[in-house]
Amino acid sequence: MRITFRVAALVAAAALPLAMASSASAAPAPRHPVFGHAASIRPANVRPASTGGRAYIEGLAGYLVSGAQFRLAAQSTYLRNPDQYADITNGLDEGVILVSSDWEIDISVGADTTTVGEPYGPAFYVYQGDTQVSGPYGNGMWCPVGGSCAPLADGEGFAVGATVRQSVYYDQATGTVDYSATDTAGNRAYGSYSVGKGVAFYGAILGGGWGDFTAPAAATKLFAFSGAALTTYSGHHSGLSSWFSHSKVIGTSDGTSTGTVQGEPTDLASNGSAFSVNLEPAPVQPRQ
Repeated sequence: MRITFRVAALVAAAALPLAMASSASAAPAPRHPVFGHAASIRPANVRPASTGGRAYIEGLAGYLVSGAQFRLAAQSTYLRNPDQYADITNGLDEGVILVSSDWEIDISVGADTTTVGEPYGPAFYVYQGDTQVSGPYGNGMWCPVGGSCAPLADGEGFAVGATVRQSVYYDQATGTVDYSATDTAGNRAYGSYSVGKGVAFYGAILGGGWGDFTAPAAATKLFAFSGAALTTYSGHHSGLSSWFSHSKVIGTSDGTSTGTVQGEPTDLASNGSAFSVNLEPAPVQPRQ
């Protein structure tokens, strides 16, 4: 079962040009059914998106960046065995999202924790305003190492133990967004969508999420991310910590700062390119 993140921009404090709202639902996929969930984040639940800022979302933890225009967002993840999380959640997912005032581009890979041997299925979603205009597969293709490419809708996925790099790239010259997920063996899922020229993608979110939640007995690592990278429209390439703003995204029981913390990211490491997401035992109060 896969979780897909739905993120939209809201009007927030002047110091935070982008706030996030998360919701998700989609029709079941042929082989990897999508696990939908809904949450919201309101301006009152976001501290200014400077270093040390906080945002609160239901079922998702990671980092939000804003205060620049981003043409590329990417991260790499080792795919842990989803079966080990069956007592905590019924599905897990990790992904990268680019957001403009009109568009949202999502790429994710996720798995059902209740099915033994479930691979991580990739999914690509495009939203224009509140309308889903593509997804979960669109024109996506799956190209296995040593085999022939086939439509992503056929249901292939990445094996447990693979390290997968995901990226979303906006080609300013053509107005096309390209998204891809590739493992170190060379298996690749990719696709594209035309949003038109002149779009300003001014926010990105990178992280991991979960479905139904039962608090673990101790802090439990969900995902470890490396190689997190952003490229601005001017060509500035960096990790998540740079001259633009970054905020921790903390997953709480109700998507607010007063809810019980279920998952949160660690501090950034390796020049802002690495962090982990941990699921937390109850009760944990939000870190203000």
